[in-house]
Amino acid sequence: MRYKPGSLLAGLFATLVVMPLSVAFAQDPSTRARTTPVVACAYSPNGGSLVIARHDRVEVRNVLAGDSRTLDIKIPRAAAIAFDPTGQLLAVAGGTPGESGVVILWDFKASKSLAKVEGMTDLATAVAFSPDGSLLAVGSADRTVRLTRIDRKRDALQTRSAGVLVGHGGAVTSVVFSPDSKLIATSSVDRSIKVWTVTDGALLRTLSNHTDSVHAIAGRSHSDPKAPWTIASASDDRTVRIWQPGIGRMVRIVRGHEGPVLAVAWAADGKTLLSLGTEGIVRAIECDGDQILRSVPAHADWGYAIAVSPDGRSFATGGWAGDVVIWKIDKSGSISPADSKPGSTR
Repeated sequence: MRYKPGSLLAGLFATLVVMPLSVAFAQDPSTRARTTPVVACAYSPNGGSLVIARHDRVEVRNVLAGDSRTLDIKIPRAAAIAFDPTGQLLAVAGGTPGESGVVILWDFKASKSLAKVEGMTDLATAVAFSPDGSLLAVGSADRTVRLTRIDRKRDALQTRSAGVLVGHGGAVTSVVFSPDSKLIATSSVDRSIKVWTVTDGALLRTLSNHTDSVHAIAGRSHSDPKAPWTIASASDDRTVRIWQPGIGRMVRIVRGHEGPVLAVAWAADGKTLLSLGTEGIVRAIECDGDQILRSVPAHADWGYAIAVSPDGRSFATGGWAGDVVIWKIDKSGSISPADSKPGSTR
């Protein structure tokens, strides 16, 4: 297990969906004053905005103009973000490490808070909307995953509990729904990926091939009718693994990373996989094989977050030093920094 120097709690916690929990829980004032790590990033479904979550704030960057603004979201510490399928609702997960977790449901157009999801006894570390937009899944360092039903009535938003998934032996680091919203996959520092049925919260199976903490998982639909859902996982064991969670099959292992892998994302065409980790190197991986197509230095320090634009032409990465880099990606999997312009890096 590897932890970022400067964290007072380094060694006590492992990782979350886009960054080590040692970073999420860091309390060292000198560290916080010196850096504002990027802990998550997400493009709006229309591709017009890039949302960047840092420890102390959540920013929105206009993709075309490059200008940024800070959202007035009151949360002790941000840890993960997600858009609903319409792009109207932004979920910001976080809380107070070791005490409580919370998710702020934010009206992205009106720029106001609509509701809160609470009840976690530790930091909320992962968040995802179901593809049909009716459910919100929240993973926490308290080892649980809470499901919340989202009901929209005119300008009002109502939430109600839809169950709690219990079974992980460590902090939950990532949550992903299947394309049909019937299954959910979760990862944890307990080295496992668990697959659950949404309707009754039953544990369908546990995928336990990783030999160290699983930092992140990302899903995509697949043309195979017997296995229409594929996920990729990033781990401290320096591998990326590809799975068919609906049938419990590990498809392949991607080796070649020289440090823990902290983030993973599918390119929009589903043919290329992107990874990022403690080396600060972004890698493009051939999805139908285990070949690393490209390895390009992205950050001088650890890289924690990857977000792919909806049109698949670009993606963003963020890291410990607080920098955000925008990249171009072509159909061959070739990646390169976008042309220098306002907002391309920070």
